[in-house]
Amino acid sequence: MQLHNIAEALESFRNQEGEYPISLSELGKEDPYGVKKYFTQLPLKDPWGNSYFYDAWEYGGTVYASPLLRRDTPPRWETLRFYATPGKYTMILHLNKVSSARVILNGREVFRPCCFNRHTQTVTREVTLSSSNTIKVRITSDPNATMQIEIIYPLPEGDFSSSSLPPMEYAEKGYNWSSIYGKDYYPGFLLGSYGRDGKPGGEGFNKDIIYGKVEE
Repeated sequence: MQLHNIAEALESFRNQEGEYPISLSELGKEDPYGVKKYFTQLPLKDPWGNSYFYDAWEYGGTVYASPLLRRDTPPRWETLRFYATPGKYTMILHLNKVSSARVILNGREVFRPCCFNRHTQTVTREVTLSSSNTIKVRITSDPNATMQIEIIYPLPEGDFSSSSLPPMEYAEKGYNWSSIYGKDYYPGFLLGSYGRDGKPGGEGFNKDIIYGKVEE
């Protein structure tokens, strides 16, 4: 219930301020009359007196998306160029029947043939972009193989196993890492408690509680 109330306050904050707060303490903002606008019960602590963990992202989504790349006969290198703000990002390959390929970013091999399986639909890797970037791609598998390269802002840190993901219905509301569900990358947040011991993981009362998580 506490996490639900905080989540509603976060949404209210974003509706009024245009973006999620950097920290939960910002929910204590006051109006001109000194009344807290979003959440009155500050500081925010879980039932064991520990601070809730929180991370938010306001990314607009895709930084770069390639055209659909096809396997040539004979296979050949294709060169792609784009500009970006320097920093760390996530590269996602959307695959169809690709069992072997090479992807090189700014002279560094990001994906090699052993990274692929013709039944795999997506693979991801953290990458570092410069202001000017060059991607070289060579697909050497099935003649009908296709690939599209997408680069997005970094996914927030956390456990992205299916047991930790919020339910699908939250994907449209920005409460999760919606690109993992195959949806557009919405702004969103990660909110939860580390449990009684205040440490990640654990069992029983020491187990992490993540907003929106569905228990088996």
